[in-house]
Amino acid sequence: MNTLLNGLRGALSRPVGRLRLYNMEYCSYCRKVQRAANKLGIDLVVLDVFADRAARERLRSATGRTRVPVLGILDENGQEVFLPESDEIISYLEQLAALQ
Repeated sequence: MNTLLNGLRGALSRPVGRLRLYNMEYCSYCRKVQRAANKLGIDLVVLDVFADRAARERLRSATGRTRVPVLGILDENGQEVFLPESDEIISYLEQLAALQ
């Protein structure tokens, strides 16, 4: 597990709301995350940052870029925490599925 995921562990271990996948329709890494979530039985709200300007601006404001995939996770304080990189997202989803 990398440093990024370790640093976010507290917020990521207790999602209280929806999981949002910021993606683009033609992104193979985004499809990889969606397949993993489906296999694990985890529901994601999929936001296409190409088509949804508000989602794109929220992502850019929080992360400084619009590179996808990024998983948005609502933490216990109602703040959205952002987890980039497909392999890190899938690792998190696997951990979440194991807790369910």
